[in-house]
Amino acid sequence: MPAAGERHAPWAPSARPILDGPVDGADIVTDAMQRWKAGVDAHRPEQVAALFTEDSLFQGLRPDPTRGTAAITDYYAGQPPDAG
Repeated sequence: MPAAGERHAPWAPSARPILDGPVDGADIVTDAMQRWKAGVDAHRPEQVAALFTEDSLFQGLRPDPTRGTAAITDYYAGQPPDAG
């Protein structure tokens, strides 16, 4: 995982779970969004946070942004499960 401020290399081990599948740019985005939706729909905050890097800046529906996967996990853990 790169340090804060460093670029994330697409060949880094943390990028491989996304890049092992699709190779087209649109497919990569679609795959990431499907993984995000599956985690949100199943109310699995850790699964959602795993899609972000440790230095991610995250702006949910709260007024202030947070940073890192722990904060992202906390955010999604606090969201109510889908009633549908």
